[in-house]
Amino acid sequence: MEEKFKNLPFRNGVGIILLNNDNKVFVAKRIDNPKNFWQMPQGGVDNNENFLSAAYRELEEETSIKKVELIKEIDTVNLVGNIGNPMLDVINNNKTYSIIELSSFQLDKMNFNDLDYGILLNIAPDHLDYHGSFEAYKSAKEKIQSSKNFSNENNPYELFRWITGKESKKLDLKNLPYRFEKITPSIINDSKSTNSNSLFFALENAIKFFGLKNFVLIVCGDPAKENHKSLKINGPKEILVYGEHKKEIDACLENNNKKLFNTLEDIISYLKDSNKKNILFSPGYPSGKDYKNFEIRGEHFNSCLNQDE
Repeated sequence: MEEKFKNLPFRNGVGIILLNNDNKVFVAKRIDNPKNFWQMPQGGVDNNENFLSAAYRELEEETSIKKVELIKEIDTVNLVGNIGNPMLDVINNNKTYSIIELSSFQLDKMNFNDLDYGILLNIAPDHLDYHGSFEAYKSAKEKIQSSKNFSNENNPYELFRWITGKESKKLDLKNLPYRFEKITPSIINDSKSTNSNSLFFALENAIKFFGLKNFVLIVCGDPAKENHKSLKINGPKEILVYGEHKKEIDACLENNNKKLFNTLEDIISYLKDSNKKNILFSPGYPSGKDYKNFEIRGEHFNSCLNQDE
């Protein structure tokens, strides 16, 4: 590589494959180089310009062609961070986008933000056992706002349009394991519920799901994550609490109909003996001393149900 190119900054670019009615591909010889170089239309993406807009602009600038039909736009994506593989595993792998789920821990340690797009989905008391205070947690989360482009939008179709400039087809998404997963017509496994926001979301949906039928809420986990904050729970007929942190949870939940148990197996036996059918397993806290993670917790719940059959 020539010395003059070595220190140039990285710039996103687009390339266009142009076909005519005879299905022939357009290539052109460069007039700015004495050598015999041929290429397809291409160029850099300007600031605040999406890839598709850049492609149309570059095509017109280089060929004077204004009217074309888009056959296919080829995008490739990395899913990294909390949502997938470690970020370091996909550096410079030539994919169009990297979607990175950043935790408040990672944002807290971030010294410089060079993200093209940043999205802040929520700020609610969380991980206070790590951050020490809500203000410290909030400050860490708000570091995402210094991205080159920032949004508070949480509608995935709107975000897709904002980033790509295109409309996304509607997707028929399948329920993921332990995310308000309907195990039977009367039992929901929501083990992924690891904070009060997710718990209240599950309760809201459970009320719609069960309708006028009474249902039981099962909770467990470590409330230290949210600094043992008080939660007023409405909706379930009973709240059943179990595990190493049951007394801490009992002190946090405002509800007049709570019962404490040592194990989940004890709860399943109680439900069977009292003939209670409608069950929402939405722990509302991280696993703490009870489990390694929410997946193992969800598997344990399903296993207890199967053993009781």
